[in-house]
Amino acid sequence: MYYGVDVYAISKRLGHADLTTTTRKYSYLIDEFKAKSDDHIEDLLNNFFALLGDKKPISPYFIRYCNALDRN
Repeated sequence: MYYGVDVYAISKRLGHADLTTTTRKYSYLIDEFKAKSDDHIEDLLNNFFALLGDKKPISPYFIRYCNALDRN
């Protein structure tokens, strides 16, 4: 997962019966990579808005809103 390998491919390679087994066993890694991805997305958006001339950081409320949408 660290190198971007799909969870399905990892599940099959490890011989797990289904994705549930893999995601349950390695959920801590999935959560860690999601947090890292969220930070990366926030940096990209901040850079994008800075290029447009808006030097203000993105509102944390906006980030929480996007994260809430992701959960649904």
